[in-house]
Amino acid sequence: MWIDSREFANTQMKIQVISLVAWCLLAPSALAQVAIDVEVALEPGVPITAPQQWAERLGKLGLSRVQIRSLRGDETPLAKFNEGQSRIQVVAILTSREELVVPQGRFRTSDLAKLREYFEQLPTILAEEGVERGLFGLTVPQMKTVLADLGRPVKIATAEMNVRDLLDHCERRFQLPIRGEQKVEAVLSVDIPLVAELQSLTTGTALAIALRKSGLTIRPRQTPTGELELVISDYQRGREVWPVGWKPAGSPRQAAPQLFAALTVEIQGYTLATALQALGPRLGLPVVRDETILNSLDIRPEEIAVKLPRKKTTLKNALDRMCSQARLAAELRVDESEKAFLWITQFGPDSRPVGGR
Repeated sequence: MWIDSREFANTQMKIQVISLVAWCLLAPSALAQVAIDVEVALEPGVPITAPQQWAERLGKLGLSRVQIRSLRGDETPLAKFNEGQSRIQVVAILTSREELVVPQGRFRTSDLAKLREYFEQLPTILAEEGVERGLFGLTVPQMKTVLADLGRPVKIATAEMNVRDLLDHCERRFQLPIRGEQKVEAVLSVDIPLVAELQSLTTGTALAIALRKSGLTIRPRQTPTGELELVISDYQRGREVWPVGWKPAGSPRQAAPQLFAALTVEIQGYTLATALQALGPRLGLPVVRDETILNSLDIRPEEIAVKLPRKKTTLKNALDRMCSQARLAAELRVDESEKAFLWITQFGPDSRPVGGR
């Protein structure tokens, strides 16, 4: 997955400061103390036994007060804080079909568990009104907290290192906790050495690359109590996960100008792997292979011969032509510190730029 770093910058510009202040004032510990008063307004035609039955159901949900009354004119469902933000007033409409209609919800008699969850989340829902969220459903301050960890540089050599060891190294330096979903520990216990040297990259990009090799991903998450954590889980297509690098905020030429300088290139008698190694000093940036894609397609750069006739071109064009001979592409990406690197992969559902190029 390839996410444009400008998407995060735009979120920073859009965030509403007043709403963020309100959210800070309503920390999760404070939200837990908010009292909820519910007035159930009855539509005409409600069965005669329904009001008492709904009063009993609502009485089991830990609400501060429940009142049953008739509908007033064209009244609609309502939920709002009082001035001190210590109580929430809710107006729910009980329809003739015995459905309880609240803001952003409609519940039948069999939905008591869902209704309980709604009222538990209502203080947070109201507190977040007006707060814009970006990637992973996080606010800008939350994303900055995440980047404080995932933007750290990798401090150790990673080639031949076990994925579990790299994760442990990063976790010791992080402020945020790392949680593993079910079956993750069993996967990480398998000795899977890394091929790539990731020492020059940031921990977010390095972990995304390393975990990808094991069929795992990492993503930030806000817990129900409002805390942030990093979650390791199985890869699932379509799920938002921390990307292997980001699209450069500027043009590719700005991110890596050396790739676009004119030079004469001739390649003969090289495999793709040896050609990339030979061009390394001129590239001046890390070259990382997508081992997951290469293994799944049985593409072996050490065995694939590449050839380019003598021609004046650019490094980027030469790279593209070489990689295409192996059914691959050389994507220019940046890590969380805007450091450029080349990602040797193949376009497809599991490695597709967001929003095109």
